[in-house]
Amino acid sequence: MTPPHLMIYKLPKNKLTHAVVIFDPHFPYEDKRSYNAVLNYIDDTKPDVFAFGGDGVDLDVISNKSRARHVEGKRLLKDFNYAKDRLREVKTILPDAFTAYLEGNHDERSERYIDDHPELEG
Repeated sequence: MTPPHLMIYKLPKNKLTHAVVIFDPHFPYEDKRSYNAVLNYIDDTKPDVFAFGGDGVDLDVISNKSRARHVEGKRLLKDFNYAKDRLREVKTILPDAFTAYLEGNHDERSERYIDDHPELEG
């Protein structure tokens, strides 16, 4: 049985697929010029598949290196909302494309942090 958070995507037979994958944007610290060039490219070419290959959100405020810092919550929410807005940009350009998001070690920071602070769940 497929875990509920995984989706199976089957490409149509005999169809050449155009896919674009970006890795490690580390929102909100992405290279804005490069990211905008990717958005322009996908707008021009309309790929069938678009994937974020991990480390979509940097989450430096909750990294192991920042454990001494106090997380007030607002900065963390701001980073998540920023990343959500970037994902929304892609979906606006490619409403019918299959879009995947792969987790990286930075993305897992939020799960580890919530494990340590269950009051933040949700």
